Amino acid sequence: MVSARRGFEGVQSLSGLPRLRAALMLAGVEQPSGECRYAMQFDRDALGMAYLEIRAEAELPLICQRSLDPFE
Repeated sequence: MVSARRGFEGVQSLSGLPRLRAALMLAGVEQPSGECRYAMQFDRDALGMAYLEIRAEAELPLICQRSLDPFE
């Protein structure tokens, strides 16, 4: 992937991300819903070291600690 400088984009449901889902459940969100948009790019830096750049964007449902109301 690095040699070809490949990149990928996609969408993943929050329920399909077990570690994030567990963290949201600890924060009081019973069933996380929504999706995460992501982009990944494989490349080499100026020194020739391989790297993977990941960008992710999601609206995370959380519970307000003051009012106990959900918000994103």
